[in-house]
Amino acid sequence: MRALGNWCLACAACALLLAAQLLDEPDLSQALADEAAHAAQLESLDRQIQRTAEAVCLAEAGPGAQVLWTHQGDLVCRPQSHTVAQGGQP
Repeated sequence: MRALGNWCLACAACALLLAAQLLDEPDLSQALADEAAHAAQLESLDRQIQRTAEAVCLAEAGPGAQVLWTHQGDLVCRPQSHTVAQGGQP
C-alpha cells in the first residue's frame, strides 16, 4: 500500500511539472498577433522605401523615372523612355 502512495505522489509531481511547463509556453494567439503586427510593420517600411526611392529617382532622372532594383538590392533609376508615336514620328 505504501508503494502505491509513493507511486501516486510521483505521478502528481510529474503532472505538476508538466502543467508548469505548459503554462510557460507562449500563447499561440499572442504569437500570431505579434506576427501580424510584424508583417504590417514590414509592409509599412516597404512602402516608405518605395516612396523614398521614387523621390531619389525623380531628383536624379527627372519626372517619370523608373524605379528598379538589382538582385543585390541596389537602386537603379531609369529616365522616362521616349515612346515613338504611331507612324514612326517621335
